[in-house]
Amino acid sequence: MGTAPTSCLNCETPLQGAYCHQCGQKHIPREHWGVAPMLAELVENLGNLDNKVFRTLRDVLLRPGVVAYQFNQGRRRRYASPIRMLLFIFLVIFLYPFITDFTQDLSSHLRFGFFTQYAQPMIDTLMANAFQDRAALELKFAEKQVDVASVLVLIHVPFFALVLWGLQPQKRFYFIDHIVNASFFLIFILLYLYLNILLIGMPLEFFSRDPEFSKTVEPWLNLILLKLPFPFMMAAFLRFAYQHSWLAAAWRALPATVGFVMAHMLYRTTVFYTTLLFL
Repeated sequence: MGTAPTSCLNCETPLQGAYCHQCGQKHIPREHWGVAPMLAELVENLGNLDNKVFRTLRDVLLRPGVVAYQFNQGRRRRYASPIRMLLFIFLVIFLYPFITDFTQDLSSHLRFGFFTQYAQPMIDTLMANAFQDRAALELKFAEKQVDVASVLVLIHVPFFALVLWGLQPQKRFYFIDHIVNASFFLIFILLYLYLNILLIGMPLEFFSRDPEFSKTVEPWLNLILLKLPFPFMMAAFLRFAYQHSWLAAAWRALPATVGFVMAHMLYRTTVFYTTLLFL
């Protein structure tokens, strides 16, 4: 895992203290890098929403995996930390809660969710004691789910990091490297989903006068724009985040995709039951 560097990991200027006198990045040895230093860095820069955030958003979307690799190699000055980026994404989800696979209505949860068949007694109790009709329950569920989903989306990160840890040579990486990579991949997927909604989903809904047309086209768009390209996006991310060859990234992409889907199943189930508990 290497010896302590004598130059700045971000700009390669020779170090003369705890901070680089050229770019200002604080020197943190890789063996000491972890969640605590990232949180300290976040608090230090919490009120400074500068172009780092937007540069990171752009590069995460256009070059999946590259930002994660650069960040793990110590070149952190150029980019916002993954914790800061996730907080920014949470804010977007809270302010603009588009209905995606990350936030679904109550009926969709019951039709397509996992283990939701055990929730019917809870729904019956709510209907009997707190709501006059099913429409009122669904409306309240949608409102409360936004708060729950924007926080619990973090469930993806540790679960997917464990999957990545199991797929990589153990001596080459610290577990915090997998946490960072899992965070940036989640950011990439959320950005990709939101752009699809803004550029395709919303115009389609606006110009389509027939609701049945949207219901027919939406599953096909979901298949073409997300489900089919997902393994290829995963392979590209692994290729650059871990500096694998394309062949090594390709064979890891399938189990990594399965692992991410399992993390997402856990997330959706947790969001569903937690939202019901808070109604």
